[in-house]
Amino acid sequence: MTKKIQAFALKAIIISGCILYSITTNAQSIVGKWKLVSAKETITDKATGEKHDLTPQVKDVVKMMEQIIEFHPDNTYFTSNTMTGNKKGFEGTGTYSVSGKEIKIKQIKNNAPATDTKYSTSPMSKWPETMTIVSQTGNTLVVHYGAETTAGGKNMVVDIEDTFQKQ
Repeated sequence: MTKKIQAFALKAIIISGCILYSITTNAQSIVGKWKLVSAKETITDKATGEKHDLTPQVKDVVKMMEQIIEFHPDNTYFTSNTMTGNKKGFEGTGTYSVSGKEIKIKQIKNNAPATDTKYSTSPMSKWPETMTIVSQTGNTLVVHYGAETTAGGKNMVVDIEDTFQKQ
């Protein structure tokens, strides 16, 4: 009887190991060059809960610019935002880490002019410190991030979902 239990336990350990191995080896990497192809954005008034969908306006902006982020194997990244027809736009570099579905970004350097925080708390040239991977299939990466800001004396919550294509 104990030999049967030992054999069963050994089989369970081997099967568990195979499953764990297949999960970790099939995990996709975000390493590579990614281009923004679409974005969804909503803004919610914290006091009233009133929500506004800004996606139609954001779609127009996405068409007018090229936003690229390159995740390198050494956990550094390069990003650029260039308006269509321009040779150079805002650029930035930094480091990143991935844990599960969470991407942590640390910006080190960028060429964007300083902004007056009285008018803007999150300039376009700066990535959020944390993004969540919504999905990653084939050559498509969808990330979500948000921020809180003040607009017109109101406290607002901004939710953004960006879709990137691997280049």
